Amino acid sequence: MDFKLTEEQKQIKSLIRQFAKREVDIDHMWELSDKAARAKTLEELRAIQPMDLVKKLNDVGLRQLCVPTKYGGGGVTQGGCMTRAIASEEAGYSMAIGCRLLATPWNHCAQIAGPHTTEEQKDWFFTQFMANPTMHVGHVGSEPSGMTDFSLPYDEPGYSMRTIAHKDGNEWVINGDKMFSSASPVANLIQVIARTDKNAPISKSLSCFFVPKDAPGLTQEVNRLIGGEIFGNCQNHFDNVRVPESNLIGEVNKGGLVFADTIAAKMIVYVSLFGHAQKVYDGLVEYAKERIGGGRPIIQHSHIAQMLGEMSIKMEAVRSLIYRASWENDQRQLAGASVDLYWSLSVFHYARKVCWDLCQIALEIYGGVGTAPEMPVERFLRRVSTWYITGGVPSMNAIKCSMLHNDHKIVQG
Repeated sequence: MDFKLTEEQKQIKSLIRQFAKREVDIDHMWELSDKAARAKTLEELRAIQPMDLVKKLNDVGLRQLCVPTKYGGGGVTQGGCMTRAIASEEAGYSMAIGCRLLATPWNHCAQIAGPHTTEEQKDWFFTQFMANPTMHVGHVGSEPSGMTDFSLPYDEPGYSMRTIAHKDGNEWVINGDKMFSSASPVANLIQVIARTDKNAPISKSLSCFFVPKDAPGLTQEVNRLIGGEIFGNCQNHFDNVRVPESNLIGEVNKGGLVFADTIAAKMIVYVSLFGHAQKVYDGLVEYAKERIGGGRPIIQHSHIAQMLGEMSIKMEAVRSLIYRASWENDQRQLAGASVDLYWSLSVFHYARKVCWDLCQIALEIYGGVGTAPEMPVERFLRRVSTWYITGGVPSMNAIKCSMLHNDHKIVQG
């Protein structure tokens, strides 16, 4: 493994940092996030979207980074996990919550560019995406029965994933409820995962579909999250929603393979959170050098130095894990093999745990400021609280990592 950045990766990092410095008002991004968290209707949520900024991201080529070069994109697709991780960390560092404007399209484009969509589907999607500089995609998987994580470790019929799709002629009919979905309120297209065999285990009964936002029978309801999301978050309700056979992604009942690549692509969301954490940590160090306590900078107090030292080790450990996971995913994708979910789930688990630890240390070191809304870590704390349970709580992902790494099952009961 060679973790030395390529010239392309250096250029992407530089482009993101310079764009953020020139165009992104981070305080305004947080204001939009806070407004999104308070929005009660889809109309209210859509009205606050920074589409002018999204168009500027498109103009400089960042939004379409993960679109295949065939369609005029950056080509960071299969085998591009490492480059996406490096870009996502920089986006999180330079744009804070604004990184979601990039992480969302990167996530979906990388997955759609993968092996599970047909050439016709790629043409259909990327032609639209490149023609519409504000086009967004949503992904819906979680359900009321499984909350943010439907892929519980019990592989039993009927335990979770109660959204059902059945075949009717040349169409699929989808019925059920989906609980949490980032970006769906502003999405033009939604990727839905559903059961296509009610009697089979989850691992052998999932299928994925493209559903247009204006499909008859699809309704949405805004979720209000403490961390905000800019693009927002919503529930999706499917009442006899019909899509053509051509909207099936991958093979029937083999949606687990599609989901694995989706998880690998989604890793960049947690990487961008980690990039934001690095910015918070750097600010914490500067504060500790400037604040005087006992006649000297507080970083010179042993207990402060100990906390910051331990956190620096954890931060480097997360970065090393991200690079290893990205490298592992790249090697398998380039070899035409399914990704090993162990690595992506490891990042999901450990990055959030370390971000939570950072919040605790920051509360101690910034303690003299009090818990005012202006506290430097306040917004990061709310963001970490939201993402701590998104995609399954860390303890659940740790169980899955054990199952994958140690080759065992979990028995319900």
